Amino acid sequence: QPHSSSQGLDFGSVSQLASGMFGSKSEHDKGGFDFGQIASMASGFLGKNSEASHGNNELISSALKMATSSGFNQGHQASHDDMKSSYLDIFSGGGSSGGLASQGQSAMGLAAAYMAFQKFQSGGSSSGGGGGGGQNQLVSMAIAEAKKLFGQHSKEGGNADEKATLATAAQAAMKLLR
Repeated sequence: QPHSSSQGLDFGSVSQLASGMFGSKSEHDKGGFDFGQIASMASGFLGKNSEASHGNNELISSALKMATSSGFNQGHQASHDDMKSSYLDIFSGGGSSGGLASQGQSAMGLAAAYMAFQKFQSGGSSSGGGGGGGQNQLVSMAIAEAKKLFGQHSKEGGNADEKATLATAAQAAMKLLR
């Protein structure tokens, strides 16, 4: 059996793995998960003037690698209801329970994915179904939402892991598209 201690991450296999997670049947869509495109789309959603925008692509790419690795499954384990309740907790709760600082990376990632999914469904993208474009767009929207939430979380003194927050959002977004 293949050993899972893959220190040197092979981008080809990661993007195939990601396409596998998307359940893509089409041959030409092997690399249906374009890290660079998602990173720059997410940065675009965040706007050029966001404080940390220069480091975004690096961070987003490594979060995507984390999301497509087999050892990380905070987004995969979550049900649709988990995502919705994290979303309602964070976005509708008015942050009464200590605000965002008290939220963990998993809850923020799930809430961000659900928020992005709402926007996506209400006309964020017209490309329904098969294309990798819609997937990339939803994942990048989820990452952008997670990045905004994390920024607020940090300002309020929270200490969750940013990369894991973004990776959870990316994974949960992939799951929402299934």
